[in-house]
Amino acid sequence: MNELFLKLVISLLLTLVTEFPVAFLFQAKGKDLLLVFLVNILTNPAVVLVSTLTGDRVSLQMILEGMAILAEGFYYNKYSTYMRKGFLCSFCCNLVSYGVGLLL
Repeated sequence: MNELFLKLVISLLLTLVTEFPVAFLFQAKGKDLLLVFLVNILTNPAVVLVSTLTGDRVSLQMILEGMAILAEGFYYNKYSTYMRKGFLCSFCCNLVSYGVGLLL
């Protein structure tokens, strides 16, 4: 299996495992959990791919994470049913998942 593909899959799975519990703290349930899944399908592979192809520089990772937080927060605010404070939820989800990624 391609090393980059494996990195993308593992990163997405770890992100979902870490971000779902955080989203629960922001009252995500039902269709909101599907939204968390779909938004991460959009943002996570893009962030991981660009970061990997440009040498995993921390400064670029911070910019990419910031863009992901803004995109996810926008979708959470616009389309969630129960979730509150979409941008804060997105920030917390990404903070936790990025931190877990650093530990691994």
